[in-house]
Amino acid sequence: MEPLPPVTEPRALAFEEPTPSNEAEYRRKVRMFEHCWLITLRGSMFRRLPFGYLIEVLSHRLLRYGSGLLHVVLLGTSAGLVAEGPAYAVVLVGQLGLLGAAAAGVPVARYYVLVSWATVQALANYVRHGVPATWDPAATR
Repeated sequence: MEPLPPVTEPRALAFEEPTPSNEAEYRRKVRMFEHCWLITLRGSMFRRLPFGYLIEVLSHRLLRYGSGLLHVVLLGTSAGLVAEGPAYAVVLVGQLGLLGAAAAGVPVARYYVLVSWATVQALANYVRHGVPATWDPAATR
């Protein structure tokens, strides 16, 4: 079966108001990632894909959505292995530095940590409660 050609409308315009704060962006990301976890874990996005494209989708989706969990695992293993050599200490200091910068309010660090943690919170929400079918739209100006 031939794939359908993409349909485009060059005059179509879409606008999205930016979130007013990192905390609002965090809530938005949690809401979005809940749906992403549903699609990834229960949906059919991985079925009938050519092998090369399957690898691309897996690496993009699972690494992106799992980034918060991977950070937590890395922090735990770095702390557990810190006495095993200087490389582990360097990695642990880097991670603690990032967390410290986020706690101190350094914008890029705070945003990165919040968005990474949003993937963990969204997975916990998905496992505990499923995914809400609706949500309240963001406030507009």
